Amino acid sequence: MKSKEILIKGMDCAECASHVQSALCELPQIESVQVLLGAEKAIIQFKDDPPMNTEIEEAVAGAGYEAILDIDANQGALKNAGDFGNASILAFIGVVLFILAITVLGEQSGVFKQLQNLVPRLVWLGLILIGGWPIFKNVIRSLLKRRVISHTLMSASVFTAIAVGEWATALMIVLFMRLGDLIERQTTEKARQSVRKLTSLVPEKARMMRGGEEIELSIKDIMNGDVVVIRPGESIPIDGKVIEGHASADQSAISGESIPVEVVKGSDVFAATLLLNGMVKVKTSAVGRETTFGKIIRMVEEAEANRGAFQQLADTFSFSDVASSHPNKGLSDLTAFADSQAF
Repeated sequence: MKSKEILIKGMDCAECASHVQSALCELPQIESVQVLLGAEKAIIQFKDDPPMNTEIEEAVAGAGYEAILDIDANQGALKNAGDFGNASILAFIGVVLFILAITVLGEQSGVFKQLQNLVPRLVWLGLILIGGWPIFKNVIRSLLKRRVISHTLMSASVFTAIAVGEWATALMIVLFMRLGDLIERQTTEKARQSVRKLTSLVPEKARMMRGGEEIELSIKDIMNGDVVVIRPGESIPIDGKVIEGHASADQSAISGESIPVEVVKGSDVFAATLLLNGMVKVKTSAVGRETTFGKIIRMVEEAEANRGAFQQLADTFSFSDVASSHPNKGLSDLTAFADSQAF
């Protein structure tokens, strides 16, 4: 089984990852798909030839997201992605609580009901549509693809409130939906930032010995067997064995031990560790995701895919999965799940 990684832009929640996974699974060449929300990527597995790049891009675009096939060329852009500060969330919560307090006091005193009647309905409708348009757009797009998301029923509640003339209630529902989205995006972005900080420990370039000369190349151009030169204060970019030199290295990124380790000829060194003093030449044995540190990063990225039993059951009953070619799948899976949980 062969695999290929694809960067996915635009995912903000678990539902986004589920939509991308469903879209990619529809391609006949793909055997399985693993979508990593925190890492903003999808890992597809196939037996023979992978799908064409255009097929992958069209499938992901059809789900409402953007696929990036050239990971190396776009990794920097993802590292510089924006963050959502806690201050913004607190300010938003404060505004919502203030509006909620005004609403409760207004309803109890009757003043708010009068104010609601004084404000033109078009103004209320404009505020609701402007505030909720990002959510309504996703709901409409999902319905067109026969998918039900968490905001579908909440959006129905908004339009039900509008139908009975409860404009303030409809606006409050919209505000709480936007608040939930903001908090979820903040949580997801923090997870992404953690992965980016880990990835940044490995330098993107290294000095190598080729033909008796020292040249600087990108990490992706280094091959097993190449000799890399590391000087004091530099991070080691590859896994390998020291063939010349003597130094001390901080290997806490790998071992968790803060005490420096002496490295001499014949010692093994690892990517993302720091050379404190001395200079060494290292013969490369692993590069990139094949290094020990690369495998650690991969485990961190894939940790979110290890879902609990009840979450897997919930995924089974998601509309996007059940509405496929297996109408009886939900019942059989429920029976199997109940049997597996029996004491």
